[in-house]
Amino acid sequence: GINAEYGGISSLYRGVTPTLLGVSIYGGFSFYVFGTLKQQHPLSPGDQLTLSYRVLYGAVAGLCGQSISYPLDVVRRRMQTGGLHGDHLERYSTLRKTITHIYTNEGIKKGLYKGLSLNFIKGPVAASISYTVFDYVNHLFVGKESV
Repeated sequence: GINAEYGGISSLYRGVTPTLLGVSIYGGFSFYVFGTLKQQHPLSPGDQLTLSYRVLYGAVAGLCGQSISYPLDVVRRRMQTGGLHGDHLERYSTLRKTITHIYTNEGIKKGLYKGLSLNFIKGPVAASISYTVFDYVNHLFVGKESV
């Protein structure tokens, strides 16, 4: 149950700060990359971007967004699970302490980016589908290309 040993009610919200930051950074950066790639694609007047390019650009956008926001996902997981072991509760109690502990003890590659390669499989696929569907639905309802 929830008790003082595990942090009480506040333990339910452990990791919410890196979650909100990570989602914001991922969304903003990946939308920026997707829009930029579409804008830079050479098209003749009246032509539209093909499905294959939309999927490709969505995958690249997802890959970039995930790469830049992934350390916050690692921090979130540590904050959420670190409290399960009483001796780790203090070192993973805040965003700053968690990042500092991971960076100091494990480094960037083996710490903050640990497990990223597995996300390279699902992330770009999900992003490419999402952005492609977004573009087509936006075109259907608004009647113009989204940028």
